[in-house]
Amino acid sequence: MSISSRHVNPEGTRVFMGSILNEDLHTALGRLMTEHGIRAGSVQIIGGITDIEFRAFDFTAKVRRAPIIFSGALEIVSAHGHLSYLDGAPHVHLHATVTAPHSGVWGAGGHVQRAVAFAVEYIIQAFDGAELVRQFDETTGLWIWDLPEI
Repeated sequence: MSISSRHVNPEGTRVFMGSILNEDLHTALGRLMTEHGIRAGSVQIIGGITDIEFRAFDFTAKVRRAPIIFSGALEIVSAHGHLSYLDGAPHVHLHATVTAPHSGVWGAGGHVQRAVAFAVEYIIQAFDGAELVRQFDETTGLWIWDLPEI
C-alpha cells in the first residue's frame, strides 16, 4: 500500500470561468493552461459536445483498451479533471459522464481520451506555487503525479 500527499498551492488559488465553443476540449484547456500560466489545477465542465472517445486502462494487463466512441448531440452531465504536465506539455486528465438526450435515455462515462465541444462551460481552479508533473510508474503502468517538495 502507498499514499502520498503534498501541499501544492502555497501561493494561492486562482479561479477561471468561461466557455469553449466548437473545439477539442483537451486542446482548448491546454491552451488556457499556457495562456494563464497554470502549472497545476482542477477543472469542472458541463455542456454540450458532438463527439467523445472514452478509453479505459486494463489494470491487470496494464494496457489501454480499445476506445469507445460516441457522436451526435451529447450532453455532459458532469466532467472533472486534473491539469498537470507530461513531457513538458500541458496534460489534461479528464473523466466525464454523458447522455444522449435526443436519442433516448442512456449514459456512458469514464476516462475521456478526446471530446469536441459544441458549447461547454468550465471552472478551472489553478493551484499556484507548484508544477504537477506526471512520471511513469512501473508498478501500475500509469503516468501519475510526481508531487513536488515545496
